[in-house]
Amino acid sequence: MGTRMLIGDAIAGALPRLRAEAESLLTDTVALWRGGAVTVDDLGTETVGRVVVWTGPALVKDTKSESLRDVVLAAGQVADSLAYTVKLPITCPVQVGDMAEVTASHDPSMVGLSWHINGVPREGHAVLHRCPADLVEVS
Repeated sequence: MGTRMLIGDAIAGALPRLRAEAESLLTDTVALWRGGAVTVDDLGTETVGRVVVWTGPALVKDTKSESLRDVVLAAGQVADSLAYTVKLPITCPVQVGDMAEVTASHDPSMVGLSWHINGVPREGHAVLHRCPADLVEVS
């Protein structure tokens, strides 16, 4: 009778391959940035600097197609809500509050758009970070 492999060992052994497979689907490129030093011009206008903390592969998805969500407006009307997920490699140093700006994509209309990272779910066997995010206008 041979040594029996436990499922936990099998999963741990497969994670590097599974992560590489998942990362191969990340076809966008993002610059992940955080707010930096605040500067004030002669008119007293404050500007928060941007500090790029990571650049690399990502996939920005409209998760509405994965799970339809509705928002009930104050007037009682129902409107579709856009829900986005920014998928990043597990090694990416993403934090809640970061901004992910698309710098390259198969969809040229996404280049230059930014998403505010609202959460960074953590789990032991994750193959990617799947971060809920909101599309924002950045000047």
